[in-house]
Amino acid sequence: MFSVNVPSLETLCYIYLKLGVGNVGSLVIGSATLRKLFIQDHSGNSCSIENEPRLDYALVGLNCYLDDKFMASLSSVMYLKLYLRSKTDPYCTSIKFSQLRTCTIRPIRIQWLEPFMHFLQNSPKLKVLRIDTSNIRHEGFPRLFNRQSSFPECLSAHLEIFEWKQYGGHYEEKEVVKYILANSKCLKRARISIESTTSGEDERRMRKELESMYRVSPSSQLLFSTQFKTVISFQDVINL
Repeated sequence: MFSVNVPSLETLCYIYLKLGVGNVGSLVIGSATLRKLFIQDHSGNSCSIENEPRLDYALVGLNCYLDDKFMASLSSVMYLKLYLRSKTDPYCTSIKFSQLRTCTIRPIRIQWLEPFMHFLQNSPKLKVLRIDTSNIRHEGFPRLFNRQSSFPECLSAHLEIFEWKQYGGHYEEKEVVKYILANSKCLKRARISIESTTSGEDERRMRKELESMYRVSPSSQLLFSTQFKTVISFQDVINL
């Protein structure tokens, strides 16, 4: 077990890479004043927090389990980068991200769409959404996209910027983009970075598909880019 118990601590950067079968990577945080958290924990064990600090900024890349207090602390974040994998599904369904304004979602597994839709429902004030599918292999991608019965509040009232890094033009990806463009009434800009391995002909086809999609916000711009800056890097957390 690794324990962090510094009463005045405001910023914590923690990286744990599991190097062997016998490693124990459980993390316990006991810092009530914590505001900025960068955590990459691949131990497969657990992370717990003792006194529910009100986090403002977080980068969360976990392959381990969080306790209820830890998840409650994430509910206060305003800026978040979240890696989606099977063990992070409960965060998307259980946490109400009531203060979240800017988020980068980075899926690590193919079955990410359902938790992503729950995440949108639980992020009512989200203004900036970035999706980064750099880590997804699209072979065998399941043709499944379930729209929610009610539209997320963030789409109907707040989302202004939507960006996608390494967009591959696959069925589910197109459905997600269509859904967001068609329901984001306050959208000002959508920026798409097409997968770098895409041929010139396929890229032109994808651009035409994207340009033909209905946008409910008549003033919104659709831009294409070869560069994409994800929000909240390690240095970002230190500097915020």
